[in-house]
Amino acid sequence: MNTKLQSIHNLFYPSSIAIVGASNDTSKIGGFMFEQIKDHPSITAYAVNSKGEEIQSRESYKSIIEIEDDVEVAIIVIPKQFVLNILHECALKKISKVVIISAGFKEVGEEGKKLEQEITTFCKNNNITLIGPNCLGFLNAELKLNASFAKDIPQSGGVALVSQSGAVIDAIIDWSFAHNIGFSKIISVGNMAGVTQHDFLEYLMQDDKTKSIVFYLESLEEGKKFQELLNKTTPLKPVFILHPGKSVNAQNAIGSHTGSLAHNYELIKTIYSYSNTILVEGFDELFSHLTALKTKLPTGNKILIITNAGGPGVIATDCLDDFNLHKYTLTNEERELFKELPQAASLENPVDILGDADPKRYSYALNTALKTQADGFLILLTPQMMTNSKAIAQEIIELDKETNKPIYCCFLGSKEVKDALSYFDLTNVAYFSSPRAALESYSKLLTYNTSKPLLTNSKSSPQRNIEVQKKGLLNQEETLKICKQLGLKTPKTYLLNSVHDIYTTNFDPHCTYFVKADNILHKKDVGAVKPHIQPEELVPTLEEMFSTFSKENPDVTIIVQEEIKGIEVIAGLKCDESLGNFLLFGSGGTAVDIFKDISFAPTPITTEISQKVINSTLISKLLHGYRGDEAVNIEDLQQALEKISYLPSMYENLVEVDCNPIIVNKEGAYLVDVKLLFK
Repeated sequence: MNTKLQSIHNLFYPSSIAIVGASNDTSKIGGFMFEQIKDHPSITAYAVNSKGEEIQSRESYKSIIEIEDDVEVAIIVIPKQFVLNILHECALKKISKVVIISAGFKEVGEEGKKLEQEITTFCKNNNITLIGPNCLGFLNAELKLNASFAKDIPQSGGVALVSQSGAVIDAIIDWSFAHNIGFSKIISVGNMAGVTQHDFLEYLMQDDKTKSIVFYLESLEEGKKFQELLNKTTPLKPVFILHPGKSVNAQNAIGSHTGSLAHNYELIKTIYSYSNTILVEGFDELFSHLTALKTKLPTGNKILIITNAGGPGVIATDCLDDFNLHKYTLTNEERELFKELPQAASLENPVDILGDADPKRYSYALNTALKTQADGFLILLTPQMMTNSKAIAQEIIELDKETNKPIYCCFLGSKEVKDALSYFDLTNVAYFSSPRAALESYSKLLTYNTSKPLLTNSKSSPQRNIEVQKKGLLNQEETLKICKQLGLKTPKTYLLNSVHDIYTTNFDPHCTYFVKADNILHKKDVGAVKPHIQPEELVPTLEEMFSTFSKENPDVTIIVQEEIKGIEVIAGLKCDESLGNFLLFGSGGTAVDIFKDISFAPTPITTEISQKVINSTLISKLLHGYRGDEAVNIEDLQQALEKISYLPSMYENLVEVDCNPIIVNKEGAYLVDVKLLFK
């Protein structure tokens, strides 16, 4: 464990804490926080208050400097304008860990941003581990330590929580009490002016007390570094990330909340997907996943449903397809095992054990189901007149102890099933609010448990033989040279720089041509594209093109290409200074704007990633051959995508690549229109 990680560890297991801004008023943050730690059996608490008065029947100090003993952690709860002075005192006192609760920094504007930068610089220069500012604090449930202004300490357990929002921590802690979910460490990172989510992830990855990690993140810096840490963590323990910011309104709210810049949500999703991280859409889904972790992780997708009512069984069956799960089909031999069920019971899947099912029948049905080859079980219950839901819950709990397969329960209702649900809460049986919630959690945890991070290509990039000195959009002649350097296929191409070139170029008389003007974005919109040009039409078409486009740009280049037939796809690169470099692939031509059939992958890609990025799109069905159509040369397309993905490592000043369309047929993948943008 390096010095920074050891410092984080010591933060969670401190010998002494000074609260700067402690008071007698426990309705204020400083007073509440001192009240939480002053009687802790293993931690010495010091109250620091500028008035020097007695605080909560304890001696207080006007300054940290006045404390004679060593202090390990200082928690600062005072107005922002005094924080820097306190940090100077911490440095003199050799306090190595500081948590700044105070707000009013970069989240409120330029003045606050400047002050936050001064604080960051001071802490870095004085080897102070800084948490915050603008944060809730931290908790160690194992020690029953609440060094925050969260109202309660959750029970001890295996979930670690790292959040940019203190209110999210409050909500999750409050929910956890009712569902018997325990936590190892909880940290509010605030503005992350010092220790970042990367540091906490690296620490929690190595923390033996932590079995799973939950992040609430509103921003992500150094995306490539974070992905590398996730790649190391997810094989050891599941990581769940709740990351809002899909909509423009949400992105604006993020900026006003933590002063963070919201990035392209699709790129962030890609980072999480390829690192086998579980991206969570909201609180309900997160709570379902944490509940599901109480039981065994799924290992297969064949689900057997047991129900006492047909309707909920049908609803659950509908949900299976939505989450790539399969309805398990009972064999004839397995149906025979259910012979003691009433004759009216359905022995299909769902197994309908009828509305009058009592605890004994539920126990028999589940015990029998466990002898089948199904991978997991969903137990549905609706409260009917004769249903004893609590006794049924007790039977399920006992059977759950005897199997290594996951049993998910969904007892529908409220008043009639609340006692049963409370009983489940005291055990390791997972229950859910609806069949959809249960099956979504099953599916995501199955994907996690049966997958691994997809690592980017570690091979060195191809040698760069062509230098690019220009800024902006590269011209077609230099673009074609770079394509040739990478071994990318392009159609037979003629570059015409003047009207004179029309009459001196030896065009192939047997080709159909595609004519376009160079260095024009969205060519179709301005008539800069002329498809399906026959040899006899070529000269007048070129004369017209030069006449039209040389008026605005006398140096315009007209491109004549052999027309290639096939399926149009798009490939491109998005280079983000914060998140990293990403390949995009999908349906090409004008369809890209209509259908938005696009998938992303971090670069440089491997063959395995190229397969995933292609198969993640709808256009892949056409590429592989649809309804008897001939499949295209997928292998050549994969190789083209891999070569394109190396461009950012070859050219650091590359901003964006747009290959639209690439036309793919059985001969290969041809880059018809390529744009390279440099800074």
